Amino acid sequence: MPTPLARLTAALDAARAFWPLAAERFSPWLMGQEGRVAESMALTAGRLAQDQPDFVLAARTLPRWQWQARPLDPVRRDILLGADTLAGAAGELLAGLDAAGATPPDASGWEALAPDAGPDEALAALTPRVRDARHGLSWLAAAWDALLARGAADHALRLAKHFPWPELPRGEALFRRLLAEWALATHPPERADEAEGFLDGLDPEIWDLWLPLARHRLALARGEREAAARHLAGLWLAMPWHANLTLALHGLARPLVVNPAAGEEHAVAVCIYTWNKADDLARTLASLEASRLGRARIFVLDNGSDDATPQVLAACRQRLGARLEVAALPVNAGAPAARNWLLSLPGVKEAEFTAFLDDDLDLPPDWLDEMLAAALAHKDAGVIGCRVLDHEPPFAVQSADYHLLPGYMITRNFDDLPERLSVCNYGGVPDDGLYAYTRPCASVTGCCHLFRREELDARGGFDVRFTPTQFDDLERDLRAFAAGGHALYHGRLSVRHRQASGLRRPATALQTAQVMGNKIKLEYLYADAEPEKWLARQKELLLADLLARVEDLAQDLPDLL
Repeated sequence: MPTPLARLTAALDAARAFWPLAAERFSPWLMGQEGRVAESMALTAGRLAQDQPDFVLAARTLPRWQWQARPLDPVRRDILLGADTLAGAAGELLAGLDAAGATPPDASGWEALAPDAGPDEALAALTPRVRDARHGLSWLAAAWDALLARGAADHALRLAKHFPWPELPRGEALFRRLLAEWALATHPPERADEAEGFLDGLDPEIWDLWLPLARHRLALARGEREAAARHLAGLWLAMPWHANLTLALHGLARPLVVNPAAGEEHAVAVCIYTWNKADDLARTLASLEASRLGRARIFVLDNGSDDATPQVLAACRQRLGARLEVAALPVNAGAPAARNWLLSLPGVKEAEFTAFLDDDLDLPPDWLDEMLAAALAHKDAGVIGCRVLDHEPPFAVQSADYHLLPGYMITRNFDDLPERLSVCNYGGVPDDGLYAYTRPCASVTGCCHLFRREELDARGGFDVRFTPTQFDDLERDLRAFAAGGHALYHGRLSVRHRQASGLRRPATALQTAQVMGNKIKLEYLYADAEPEKWLARQKELLLADLLARVEDLAQDLPDLL
């Protein structure tokens, strides 16, 4: 068996050879292998491996990694069965799953069994179907992830217990894996040790890739950074071609140094605009007041609210005094104009940094410390963003680093109009630690981002043609990217957002029409050749960044293995 040092040498050699090839043959690979593009990435790796030996390892390991992350998913199971032949316990389980799902019912519309109902009604409707040994697994597979995403993990587990696991070869191993996923979704950080007990009963022969990631998550929950890094380091040796894993491991091995005094040394203007969300605003301001603000000042624009927003702001002003400045408009001017209004205030124009926050965020105490640490360490970035999570358990990722998609990966919204501008979408991705990294990107989310004053002076504010909202923050980031700048994603910082962002929001027909109208505006702001130039520059930026991380890991990993 190879020694850890020999395995490290092989992984480093593989990564150094792999990333330039990936950039040349399939540049979206540089963005990452998680999220909504996961299955297509596995299929692409299989095609590229046919004539590129450097892709063989990814083509064999990525389908196994993806199936272990979602073992009930029939698409991932079929991709794995087509990519590799597994022996032993994993092979027995996969064969049993394949047989059980050979003639599955159409379970994709399972929610129609209990329309407009809550988890209790869905559970009652699904239970008799899940009890069926022939087709029950298909119904469970259709409902499991959705129930977890809705924060109904206990309902998902109760449903899983109704399936006759002894009738499935290695069924107990799969049930234990689901039980461990339930524990990760339901146990808060202070119960991490209890959750880890559910991992101890898992078969490492079957879950050899998922187990280190799960243990890394629990180590992070306990604040054990070095232990978390060790779990990821062992996993990276098996998957040195995985962008998210490379970046997350680097972030643990070489974390940004936070200067607690930075908030006192640098003038920051914290800007919020709000409209008729008094309760959300009150919670956001409370978390903001409880954070370490240094000498930052707060500026709030009441964008024509007719609810209790003025009273919320008056109470906050009593607590903060002159540190809070409030402006009020008689009507809702929309997001771009509201941001520009705030930028025009003298106190904001004097600040070295300007942070924009949505009015429905829960902020951690160190949010500004982390933002300033990233800005001061990466002076070439004009705007810094963070990882945005859902507010409800299991706190899925709403947004991370946004990268431009090539035309062949863009989901078409219009039949008769060209579409050249779209960014990768993370909505609903589990927050498993693989987005906790820092790297350059084309854009970051607008609900929590920090600008340098010189960036605002050089590139300008927000385009009011995108009133009332949608794509105004993306347009501004693309404007900077076109001029040679870039954004920086700092994923070690996470904030919780009480409303889904962007196109994930439930919308009326009128709202959808407005969003699509702004999408058309965005498309026609630029000449046809511009997006291709940006994609080429993005590839260079991401490739250089990944190769630099690999060289850093070459120095750091011997101490972790």
